[in-house]
Amino acid sequence: MNIKLINKEFSKNRLSVYLEFNISHNFHFIPGQFVLINYKWITRAYSIASTLENLKNHKIGFYIKKVSKNWLSKKLVEDIQIWEKIKISSAMWSLIVDYAYDNYLFVSTWTWLAPFIPIIEELQKENKNITLVHWEKNLDYIPSTVIHKLHSFQEKHKIYLALSETNKTHIQDYIPSKIPQNTALYLCGNSNMVKDITNKLSNKVSKVFYEQY
Repeated sequence: MNIKLINKEFSKNRLSVYLEFNISHNFHFIPGQFVLINYKWITRAYSIASTLENLKNHKIGFYIKKVSKNWLSKKLVEDIQIWEKIKISSAMWSLIVDYAYDNYLFVSTWTWLAPFIPIIEELQKENKNITLVHWEKNLDYIPSTVIHKLHSFQEKHKIYLALSETNKTHIQDYIPSKIPQNTALYLCGNSNMVKDITNKLSNKVSKVFYEQY
């Protein structure tokens, strides 16, 4: 499916972007899924960072950071222009949205926050108790659309930003010491973080869902 770029929003340091595209009413996804993006003959998987409400307005968004060894990320951050088209696959299964729990603890790093945005948006409609701990170097890496979404979540839930350069904090500083019963743990980020948090919390939560890179 070809989709057209309608908005490109840089982070303050211009190393990350939030890209918003027009999309056909025939496209469907479940929060937590990803698609394969093809641009300039390069293909890579990216999680959908927009919500089902955005989809109703025929829009889809991706939160992408420029990575030196990832040529597609460089092109999507630096080169793509408004009204250009990319090709995407159908949405593919990834993190599962399981509504069976009362409490949810989300832990993410870098742009791997992306799949949690639509997941949290849906869970809060069910009045679930949500805690999000997200690591980043500083706010200059996060586009304002993503920051505003985090602020909106903060009105109802516990949202913690571990900014290692700004306030010298780390993910472990915000992990709750007491985990309520019937809690699902969602992890998305580098493999070292996922393994570390899983080892520490797997015996304290009801179930662990994760993506690691």
